[in-house]
Amino acid sequence: MTTFAHWNVRPLDVSVRGNLLINIRTVNSRAGAKFFSRSSFSSSSSSFCSSHLLQRYAKFGSSSASRCSKLQRGGVRPFGQEQQQQQQQQQKHWSSEEEVVMAVAMAGCAAAAAHAAPLKLEKVVLTKEHLSLARAEMDKFIEPIQQHPDKREGALPYYLLHKEGEHVYGTVLMFHGFAASTGQMARLAQYLFENGFNVYQPALCGHYYNNPAKYWPKVDLKPKMKEAVQQKLKADPELSAIINSFKTITDLTTEMSSVKVCITYMECIPVYPVWFESQHFDYLHEAEARLQEVHALPGPVFTVGLSMGGAVSLALAALHPDKIAKTAIFSPLLKVKDQKIREFCQLAGQFGAQECWWYPEMPFPLSCFVAVDVFSHFVSSKNLIDVLAKKIPTLAVFTEIDDVADVNIGQKFFADLCSIAGNEGPPHLSSTYTTAEKVPHPMVNPTEVSQCTTNRYWNALYQETFRFLTQGTIVAENLHKLSQDPDLPQVHPL
Repeated sequence: MTTFAHWNVRPLDVSVRGNLLINIRTVNSRAGAKFFSRSSFSSSSSSFCSSHLLQRYAKFGSSSASRCSKLQRGGVRPFGQEQQQQQQQQQKHWSSEEEVVMAVAMAGCAAAAAHAAPLKLEKVVLTKEHLSLARAEMDKFIEPIQQHPDKREGALPYYLLHKEGEHVYGTVLMFHGFAASTGQMARLAQYLFENGFNVYQPALCGHYYNNPAKYWPKVDLKPKMKEAVQQKLKADPELSAIINSFKTITDLTTEMSSVKVCITYMECIPVYPVWFESQHFDYLHEAEARLQEVHALPGPVFTVGLSMGGAVSLALAALHPDKIAKTAIFSPLLKVKDQKIREFCQLAGQFGAQECWWYPEMPFPLSCFVAVDVFSHFVSSKNLIDVLAKKIPTLAVFTEIDDVADVNIGQKFFADLCSIAGNEGPPHLSSTYTTAEKVPHPMVNPTEVSQCTTNRYWNALYQETFRFLTQGTIVAENLHKLSQDPDLPQVHPL
């Protein structure tokens, strides 16, 4: 049996050209029914994020070129108070992806004017002034969270700084995966700290608080539109039953996975921001603010991230190639693996459906997961890839059994980096754990069980991350060994 609902919805106080057409179809797969489906964020949002932006990018190309020439002539000057204030104002809010594309173009020019960090690092000395300035900036962010009534224990941001007079390689800015906590990356953070790096783990945007519905970035219909849509859709008893019985995207039933949503616009580019509110850029806003907080620390800055944290690490490096020397990412979430999950989240997220099994004590709205998907699409845009390929040495580690991130998309992303960089660009290094090696998605944390397994090769993963950050290279075969390299700092046993 196939159920079908079709209507036009227009809030009274919003004036747009064209109606919003929503088709909801529940299809019995055994009946072999044919249906048309198009995901709102894989079509409308794609158009908004890609072709439209590329066209607009061409329009401001000449003006940005003249600005770039000024940057190249003037060089990159050290931060003073005035420059910091100007940059903070510029970074306050990227109100649209178009503005981010422009920022990426400008960042590429700034990086061209700056001196590239050497692949092999030399240590620099920490001074009292370095430490006091950096602590003051980071504490402004951390202390209010520690005193907040909704703080999430075990997920609070923190930093690891060496003492005055000690020598360091630089600072690692580290980001964990979606819905996880800073504990997920804590062992790698400690290993890098013990071996010469300052480390700042600020946590993903809002993840240091309980109540994800209130604090985590979401993609949602605007309130009046959402109210009207919910009234219509909840009138469908079969669809309501499916939504109400939902518990986890990890194990969608046949009925749930057959639900399709199609949102069609007569003019999708201008209408998308009219109907939807998206907070996915908040991940980037917060990461940029945290980067600014470590500017007083000596030496280069590196981004390291797992899953969604990997996507944030890449975006931050692409926007600030003049400040970030290298980036290392693990199981990067550049596209959600299962298309059925993506489509179901886009629909059910509008009704407040929550994922309840990942963290039973803290369920989160599916609209938060949609924001992750939209952000990952942005990171995969051509403009960001171009800057990363030409300016940022990268290391990526994938696993064939990844049940969250689409490993084929990740590998293609890295192949594009290598192709664009050619022989003249920075190194882009990657390795993939095979199905037989049974390395799960959260590979950085050796104690996190996922898909009934853990990463047995975590010692080597830590060592090769250290080698990459300090030398700009890896020994790929070592990643697939259970033994440690005696020539690199040893990893403490569990």
